[in-house]
Amino acid sequence: SPPLPLGPLPSLDQSDATIREILNALFPNQQIERLLVLDHFIQRFVLLIDSLPKPDLPASRLPTRPVAGHFLVEHSGQSLVISPDNARRYNPYVRLAETVNTQRLVTVYFHLYPLFQEAYRQMGYPAGYFNDRLIEVIDHLLATPKVSEPIRLVQPRILYKYADPSLESLSAGQKILLRMGTANAEIIEQKLQEIRRALIAHPPSN
Repeated sequence: SPPLPLGPLPSLDQSDATIREILNALFPNQQIERLLVLDHFIQRFVLLIDSLPKPDLPASRLPTRPVAGHFLVEHSGQSLVISPDNARRYNPYVRLAETVNTQRLVTVYFHLYPLFQEAYRQMGYPAGYFNDRLIEVIDHLLATPKVSEPIRLVQPRILYKYADPSLESLSAGQKILLRMGTANAEIIEQKLQEIRRALIAHPPSN
């Protein structure tokens, strides 16, 4: 892997070029701009983390580009279900998470932490610590219920909903894990557990 370019931190508003250089070293040969939106990446990432436990994500302000294609459903007997083929739409993002070296990822996070913290405070949390929120959100995602596939849906109007009200009431982040399929979700959850252990072992100075 190429060395991480961890030089002096820029200001938050001038951080885009630095973030691009660091992410290209962290994800070599990955064409990350096909999957990630790098302008105001720190602010977008902080907003994403804070929004994952909520009902909806701010679609136009995320650090990830939209998943390719349409949500795939099929009929199973009298029921509508999520198609097994739907999981493939998430594969590029899952591979990105699966292949990144967790220790290098956390090293980058610690180096950039003052910028994450500044963005978090600008969002309206002047007394809070972003690292605390990040661990809280990881725990929330890891608590996503295990559901046997295929997952049944209903279509009361235009949009699909989960037939099980307890699934429909889940957060935006937990629903993403359900939509990406069991195998992909297990990869993401394993990576989240690795990241959590690394964060707990060496928390950044706030």
